[in-house]
Amino acid sequence: MKKGILVLVAFVINWQLQAQIKVTDIAKIFDKYQQDLDASESKGKSDSQKLRLSYNPRMLNMFMANNISNYISSSKDISLQKYYAVLESGDGSLFLGYNFMFRKDKIDRLRQVFNVGIKTNMENNFSALLVNDNVNPELALNLKYSYIFRGAIRYYPSHKDAVKKYRDEFLKKKYAEILKKYEDTGPAGEDNTDIEARLKYATNLSAEEKQELIDDEYTSIYQKIAEDEEKFITENKMFNSIILRWINLEGYLPVANKKYEVAPSLSIFNTIVKEMYNFNVSVSYTRMQKWKSKQIFYTTGTASIYNINNIINKELKIYKFETIVNQGGNNQTVSDTKDAYVGVYKSGTAISLKAELIGFIYKDITGLSVAGELVYGPFTARNWKFGIPFSLKDKDDKPSVNLELQLKEVFGVHSIGISVGYVFGRFFK
Repeated sequence: MKKGILVLVAFVINWQLQAQIKVTDIAKIFDKYQQDLDASESKGKSDSQKLRLSYNPRMLNMFMANNISNYISSSKDISLQKYYAVLESGDGSLFLGYNFMFRKDKIDRLRQVFNVGIKTNMENNFSALLVNDNVNPELALNLKYSYIFRGAIRYYPSHKDAVKKYRDEFLKKKYAEILKKYEDTGPAGEDNTDIEARLKYATNLSAEEKQELIDDEYTSIYQKIAEDEEKFITENKMFNSIILRWINLEGYLPVANKKYEVAPSLSIFNTIVKEMYNFNVSVSYTRMQKWKSKQIFYTTGTASIYNINNIINKELKIYKFETIVNQGGNNQTVSDTKDAYVGVYKSGTAISLKAELIGFIYKDITGLSVAGELVYGPFTARNWKFGIPFSLKDKDDKPSVNLELQLKEVFGVHSIGISVGYVFGRFFK
């Protein structure tokens, strides 16, 4: 009796696996694509009560992700490239990062991005990892976690009607021809598709591996339909605006303490070495709204905690000390030189609250920015900045060079200059 039950269970399991492995299901992908327009919260309701979505939700996942990285000027901004680098002139640093995005494919919703990177200073176009056999104190591990909320799209009824017409009259006809070849499959049929031939002749594949092949083929074609619709919406501006929001949690963790040579006064050559662990941890919230005219507004609020000293805030100035030795007669020579900060050294932990608004008024190329920051701790300050940002795109319309003409006050010091963020990720494979 037990043997009979085991045989029956094995038969049922095998039958279930065989039922799953059906290439003919791929022929019904477009029907599935249209069925996904029925809102999930409408399940179980009558046809008259169901809420019909205007845009396919999985297509919107791709559409939103493609629009989230319009402006990258520093390591704090979101990039969806797996490997990327940012050269920042503002703090003279080079950032190299790798992204974990936790999504299976482009039509899966982008919820989280975890970035692991290293950040180091640039001096004379060179980034040192070791200095005099010691680890560069400017070398740091940079960790960033981003959570992206579900995006929103605003549109007019005319947009909805145009997309529906394109989907029903063009896409449906286009993919009817492509999907037709998946209908006539089976042991008695011909090998109309590559995947059917692989399933038929690759006898070494397990049932799970065969199912994986079909799943990949299914997702690939579904994604192509979504890409066509997404391209139509983007190129023909079939929306009024889109809104994206995300939270960043970032930590800048140096691998070593930074050392400072400090002299009590200009008349005393002897210096004291002061050390500080220059960490920075921050949490930020960003709201981005992009209009079909390519105007974009970013609103960001950031809270940070970090170590600071009166060298970082420019209170102490650096001077060059020289030791002069008499060589007899009227001859003198410099036997030793040393750079040191002069004054009473102070340090501590600061808390910063910052708000920033960046608006690209002329398309997504240039605009205005304003920022204000309150610093609490051993050194208090009210920092501010006004800027004119510029964003230059590559051939794929992705940000590559971002620069900003700035007028700012930081710890009472006024300055005018240009901050440049150069993004290069296309060189990485």
